[in-house]
Amino acid sequence: MITRSARKSCIKSRLAHAAVCLLALADVSALAAQDAPKKELTSAQLTALQRADEVHLRQLHSSLRAPLRASMAELRALGWPAQISRGARALADQRRGFVAGHSKTLRSKHLCGKAADINLHPHRFPHAEHPFWDAKDRVVRARGLQVLDVPSFRDRPHVELLSDCDWDALKMGPVGVWVDQESELERTTLRITRSSGTYGGAWVVERPGEPLRRASIERVQVDYQYSEARNRKERVVVRVHLEGAPTLRFTVSTLLSPAHGYERATWEALEQAGSARSLVRQSP
Repeated sequence: MITRSARKSCIKSRLAHAAVCLLALADVSALAAQDAPKKELTSAQLTALQRADEVHLRQLHSSLRAPLRASMAELRALGWPAQISRGARALADQRRGFVAGHSKTLRSKHLCGKAADINLHPHRFPHAEHPFWDAKDRVVRARGLQVLDVPSFRDRPHVELLSDCDWDALKMGPVGVWVDQESELERTTLRITRSSGTYGGAWVVERPGEPLRRASIERVQVDYQYSEARNRKERVVVRVHLEGAPTLRFTVSTLLSPAHGYERATWEALEQAGSARSLVRQSP
C-alpha cells in the first residue's frame, strides 16, 4: 500500500518524471513481501524507466554509461523495476550528504561521474537483505563494475568503475595554490602542480623590503592514515620535499559529521606542522 507521505515525496521530488516515482513506489510496495518479481514489466513501464535513466546517464563518465545501461536492461528483463536513482554529484552536495550522515566519505566517485546508485524507487530503499540487491550485484559485476557491500560499509545501491577519479582536478588533492593570508609581515605561497603523474611547483616567501625567497618542489608525498573502529577518523599528512631546503610537513583540514562521527579530509587548508601557519586553498 502506498502511504500518503510516500506519495507526497514523489510529487515534491525534483525527478524529471514524477509518474515514474509513483509507479516505482507501487512496484516496490508490491515487491516488499516477495523474493523475486513475478511478472514482466509493461512496455509503458520500460519506456518511463529508460527515459528517467537517461537524465542521469548523460552526466556519467562515458566508460560507465554502456555497462550501466546494459545492467539496467537485464534487471528489468528479470522483472525488477530498477532505476538509476543517483548519478553524478557536486562536491557541495557530497559534503552536505556526509554531514547529514548519508555518506561516509568526501571522496566519492559520484563526483567525477564514475559511480551511480541503482534502486527500486528514488526515495524508498528496500532493506539491506532484500533479494533485489543480490540480483543487482550479480548483474553489474558481470559487466566489470564494482559494488560497495562490505561489513564496514554496506551501500547496497552503489555501483562504480574500477578506475579512480582525478582527485586533484576535483580539488580533493594537493594540486593548487595555497596561501597564508593571516600574517601581515609575511606572505607564504605554496604552488603545487602535477604533470604526467609527478608533482612539482614552488615554495615562495615574501617579506616587505627583503629579497624573495623561493625553493622548487622536488616531490610531494601524501599519506592517508585511519584510526578508530571502521576507520572513522581520517588524517592526511602531506610532505613537500624542497630543493636545498628542509622538508615541509602539513596536515589537511578535516570535517566531522555529527550524524555518524566520521571525520574526513576536506582539502580546504593545509596546517603546517611545528607552526601556527595555515595555508588556504586559493580560488582560481
